[in-house]
Amino acid sequence: MRIAPRAFGYLLALSPMALLVSGVVVGAPWFVFAFFFVVLPIVRMLLPDDAARSMEIDDMSKAEFMMLHAVPWLHLLSWSLVLPWTMWLVAQLDALQLALFGLSFWVVTSLNLTVAHELMHRPFKRHRLAARFIAGSIGYFQMVEEHWSHHVSVGGLDNGDSPELDESVYGYAFRRYVRSFRVAQEWERLHQVRHGRSAWRNRIAGTALVTFFAVACFAIAAGWRGVLFYLTVIVGTAFTMQAITYIQHWGLSDHLSPSPVATGYSWEDRCVMQAFVTLNHAYHGHHHLRPSLPYFRLRGFVDSPRLPASYPVMLLAALIPPLFERSMVRRLEAWCAGHGNNDSQRPCANLAEFFMRHQPDSGPAVDPRADAK
Repeated sequence: MRIAPRAFGYLLALSPMALLVSGVVVGAPWFVFAFFFVVLPIVRMLLPDDAARSMEIDDMSKAEFMMLHAVPWLHLLSWSLVLPWTMWLVAQLDALQLALFGLSFWVVTSLNLTVAHELMHRPFKRHRLAARFIAGSIGYFQMVEEHWSHHVSVGGLDNGDSPELDESVYGYAFRRYVRSFRVAQEWERLHQVRHGRSAWRNRIAGTALVTFFAVACFAIAAGWRGVLFYLTVIVGTAFTMQAITYIQHWGLSDHLSPSPVATGYSWEDRCVMQAFVTLNHAYHGHHHLRPSLPYFRLRGFVDSPRLPASYPVMLLAALIPPLFERSMVRRLEAWCAGHGNNDSQRPCANLAEFFMRHQPDSGPAVDPRADAK
């Protein structure tokens, strides 16, 4: 049975946890951190841009289809083994090793966000339960409900999800993280009213129990240093979530940018390794326009705004606000000048409008010449 090489590439989504364990075994607990912030950016410069073509179901073999759908589940299985191993390991490492391991573990938990994100958009309850387990186990228990709100409000400069041009990642991350609890609870309350459920049946609280259980397990396995380690990772992962959202949507608001029909209010990057490891998370514009598509059917847009570098480099640049702004402003101005900004479409005002805009048969505005290349 034929399986395309690109399908095997998505198995790299499992590599961070494999590298995490391997690094500890060979005495290099820092290896995952170094790989993603040093090796991956170098590889990005050496490899050509990803063609960013989607893998259509009609062109797949059954084995290929099953393998692609299995990748998030294999990730979940691996994480279910790595997390208790980490609880045990924290008690064994000295302070320096633990700090270096913490950097690598933070990279792994941050990448777990992409798998939880993929699973929460799948149509069956088992997928969403798996997403909640991953989100809860990394301490971002409001992720699912907050993310639905993000899809409705992305592109709105006034409603909190699109960064101001002069807003630093630090201010944005704090503002959005605090706001995430409120919008998640509002979304959950809407769900309770629509389905006639009592306020006590709160899915956010249920997901939070996973976080509290993990804290307890770290305490049992490694005492106070285990709890401190885990809480530090939770803070770091929450910051990553806000920082990547900041990078993906910086400057692309309904006040400044062209219509989201072409871009989904999102910056893209065509790093092929990043596409594999993050399950095409960098093709975020297509995802915003077609949220129900699985990761392997996402593709890049011909005329999308492009990031100057891959996510790890842009994350480091965002930590120095003048550097980030300098690298992005000219790209934003050039892109707006080339596409015009008179056809701006405001973000969705409510859920009904959101679902009307994102009908399953309304495909993205992709240049048909891309398939011929």
